[in-house]
Amino acid sequence: MTWTILRSAPCREFRARDELHRLGLSAYVPVEFDVSRFGRGRETIRKSPIIRGYVFAAVPDSHWPTVAAVRDIKGAIMFNGRPARLAQREVDAIELLSRPVERHRGVRWRPGDSVAIRRGAFAALEGVVRRIERGKIITEIHMLGKLCEVPVSADHLEAA
Repeated sequence: MTWTILRSAPCREFRARDELHRLGLSAYVPVEFDVSRFGRGRETIRKSPIIRGYVFAAVPDSHWPTVAAVRDIKGAIMFNGRPARLAQREVDAIELLSRPVERHRGVRWRPGDSVAIRRGAFAALEGVVRRIERGKIITEIHMLGKLCEVPVSADHLEAA
């Protein structure tokens, strides 16, 4: 199966995906899960698109007029005058980015702990926890020959 990258209206990726599902087409929006904590231990899991403004869909050539009529679809990514196509293995690789949040109950990060960042913009880097501010763990990493402090969600970290 080949997939097409469709542009969606701003913040309408999930609506576009749902409308494509109603039309009987396979559609996918890669998401990132984030845990928001508020109050006394209450937390919610929020999901947001990793690639904002885009939906991946398996659209046969005969369905283009139907897809073009979907309100939240603004067009397709074009390459040489034709819609850009992705192979199933490429979409599977993108799906690996969308893992559910793994809760690390009982694991408390403290300043000085060595950690490996497993998800997000700094994935595959290792660093040291410097401090914790407002639910984000400020991690010191080596990037481009410099020490940088970056905020990272606890769900994106593993012990190094």
